[in-house]
Amino acid sequence: MYPSRRFCWIVLAIFWSLVPPVMWGSNQAWERQANRVEDWLPESFEETKQLHWFTEQFGSDELLMVSWDGCTLEDERLSAFADRLLEPVEHDGRQTHLFRQVWTGPEIFESFTTEPIDLDYKSARRRLRRWLIGSDDKTTCAIALVTKEGKKNRRAAIEHVWRSADATSDLGRDQLHMAGSTYDGVAIDIASKSSLMVFNVFSFVICFVWMVIFLRNFKLAGCVFLTAFFSEMGSMALMHYSGQQLDSVLLLVANLTFVLGVAGGVHLVNYYRDACLNGHENPVNFAVKTARRPTLLAAATTALGMVSLCISEITPVRNFGGFAAISVLAGSVVLLVVLPAMIAFWPPKRPRIKDPRASDGLLWRGLAGVLGRCHWAVLVLALATLAGQTMGMSKLRTSTRLDDLLSPSARVIQDYRWLEENVGNLVPIEIVLRFPQVPNSSTPTDEDNSPAIRQANAERFVDRMRYVETVRMSAASTEGVGASVSASTFVVPLPKKKKGKVSIGARARRKIVIRRIYSGREQLQESGYFLQQEDEQLWRISLRVTSSRDVDYGDLLAELNANVLPMLGDAPGGQVPEIIICGGVPLVYKAQDQLLKDLISSFALALAMIATVMMVLLRNVVTGLLAMVPNVLPCVIVFGTMGWLGFEVEIGSMLTASVALGIAVDNTLHYITWFQKGRSQGFTPVASLAYAYRHCGAAMLQTSVICSLGLVVFALSPFMPIARFAWVMFTLLLLAV
Repeated sequence: MYPSRRFCWIVLAIFWSLVPPVMWGSNQAWERQANRVEDWLPESFEETKQLHWFTEQFGSDELLMVSWDGCTLEDERLSAFADRLLEPVEHDGRQTHLFRQVWTGPEIFESFTTEPIDLDYKSARRRLRRWLIGSDDKTTCAIALVTKEGKKNRRAAIEHVWRSADATSDLGRDQLHMAGSTYDGVAIDIASKSSLMVFNVFSFVICFVWMVIFLRNFKLAGCVFLTAFFSEMGSMALMHYSGQQLDSVLLLVANLTFVLGVAGGVHLVNYYRDACLNGHENPVNFAVKTARRPTLLAAATTALGMVSLCISEITPVRNFGGFAAISVLAGSVVLLVVLPAMIAFWPPKRPRIKDPRASDGLLWRGLAGVLGRCHWAVLVLALATLAGQTMGMSKLRTSTRLDDLLSPSARVIQDYRWLEENVGNLVPIEIVLRFPQVPNSSTPTDEDNSPAIRQANAERFVDRMRYVETVRMSAASTEGVGASVSASTFVVPLPKKKKGKVSIGARARRKIVIRRIYSGREQLQESGYFLQQEDEQLWRISLRVTSSRDVDYGDLLAELNANVLPMLGDAPGGQVPEIIICGGVPLVYKAQDQLLKDLISSFALALAMIATVMMVLLRNVVTGLLAMVPNVLPCVIVFGTMGWLGFEVEIGSMLTASVALGIAVDNTLHYITWFQKGRSQGFTPVASLAYAYRHCGAAMLQTSVICSLGLVVFALSPFMPIARFAWVMFTLLLLAV
């Protein structure tokens, strides 16, 4: 395959000509990295559609809560800080607003204690408690609503908050406590990129050092490293040129491509060294011919494991599977074409020819002998372990909460805890009651109607508001719900329904209050909790629940539905509204449920596809299935143990199952290739085991050590999906060998 230096010149010339565009594309992908957790679920999900509908009706629910130690109703810094948030900033060469509205505790408290609401201080504090004012009735905050421009560039919005704090007298960015989806996205971006370059460098150094130790040749180690590094950069460049924005999950594709490139390169170099030791005239050709079949089969099976992730409904998981599959296949081509060309062009010093009498290592012969005598015991033990750990997998739970994405010590997690302890709960649930429009009720021509009709419309309007308030109170009784807000929060206390005889004075006062509430419909729409449309009325109820892990969102939603749904039949006038429940909690719960389904379905698909390949390769159904046992066992052991111990699976861990299954087959295919060669030469099964161990056993151990140590360094990442991916892959790779 590599008969002349001219051929190597052509291969290497093409390779080096591709280096500049690959490096430029990978750098562009790195610079454009961004994370939008709310985009993880597809548009086809009902929960996603409902949230988009809610945003269209009431505007974006994206907000930012900001407070600090000593931020009370009397704190004058709060008003100055809020004013600065509303100032335009220079962005993309023009002045733009990043926040469209800012509510502060003192501002809302004052509006509640003055006309037209005119509540006493105690009642006003009760309405704002756990929403804008803490349980101590003192600590408060600012709630800033983000504009479309701010949502597009969250980093700019957060930097504007920090600058506003620095510009406010006696306040600074270090004093702020912030929470909200705007800050979440920025915190994830920072965590996923923080120190990642350093981890990459450490990973490169670890892999290179161990390659030098195992291969005992600096030049060979350098060639393997260079091709693996090129494949890693190529995977990132592929994302850039295809228009896919890099995110924290897709970053794992690049690291995985590098590790797989190292693994394949170590196998090929071991074949090359083996050919040199045995005196082959053209060891490069021998290595390529020997490695070609298992390498391509391993790349194909690994890609199948990756492709199985493409059935996931979780967007980053699906993207990971697709780009990882393409990167693995492309990396195998680089490995089989470029690496041999490098070795042939810069051949290292040949090792001495091996003494034929020492060709059978005592270790490998001993291991083969033990397995020859105890193979049934090993197989039964493996199958028993498989069965027991499969039961553990049935107990797996999943999570997609924010604290599963970031370290407990991360500033945003600490801010969430502070704000929930001192102000109120933060995770949103939105309830919208959709009432069909009633003729002559709050129509544009209402003022042209008679006083009696206007009064009837006002009575009907207040009855409906009273009903919405009843629904709010019932929803607020759900365990885990803190603050709850509805349209009645922004009006005078609602008059009670007439019961029995009422004095003329009381009746008159009641009519005045009802007309007063009814006449403030436009101001009520500005609050965002009531919306009048041509064919329907929308009444919004906002709930805030805790982000604590002690609350099961599935149970919370079930209890919320049980509290709210029975009340729909009690709607005034017999008009039963349609109810829509959306927001952060339904999305998180849907993501958790979908993550578990995807873990099971993708692993099952990968198992079926790879098992089919093994059966075709071995030309026997039973043998093919048995050959899958050592490949499946590591995944089942790890995830079964996680299930038994109650660990939750998040997106980083979920990715490892199908990936590890594909990688485990790599060593299996190399081993089977040599075993079949031994059998074809007339060796006994035990002798064929020793023959296979002798030719690829060392490479199997080397690749497992190099790859696992190269990945485990990322366990130090502050972004938890990367850290857990590294830990689980480290464990799986060591178990797989």
